[in-house]
Amino acid sequence: MRKIKFRAWSVGKNRMFSCEQMVEDQLTLLPDGRFINVSGDDTSLSIIFDRDRMIPMMFTGLIDKNGKEIYEGDIVKWRSIHNKRVTDGHIDAVEFTSGYWNLTPWIHELYSTHDDIEVIGNIYENPIDEKA
Repeated sequence: MRKIKFRAWSVGKNRMFSCEQMVEDQLTLLPDGRFINVSGDDTSLSIIFDRDRMIPMMFTGLIDKNGKEIYEGDIVKWRSIHNKRVTDGHIDAVEFTSGYWNLTPWIHELYSTHDDIEVIGNIYENPIDEKA
């Protein structure tokens, strides 16, 4: 059974919050994709962050070659093997499409073993065009 966990990009603060930081700050993901910051025992003091302010990114359940967790929105460097020919240096973003974790724009499905994939950033802090 894989871990279900999220991290979030804060648009206003221009920074990434890890799952662990969100737990410390009492940020909880609502079923509709918004985050709520629960304040004490009185829920009327809680703040709800719309998806345009706090963007959730789901953990894929996969780990890169360095032991780093791979999340939706990560930019990964990977190699492909086609007809016994190895091509290094592909750089793509991870996204969930058609029921699978894929590398876009290739729509190359991520599998459970990835000795050749390395997380090198994410789409918010390191856009792909800067990595190419």
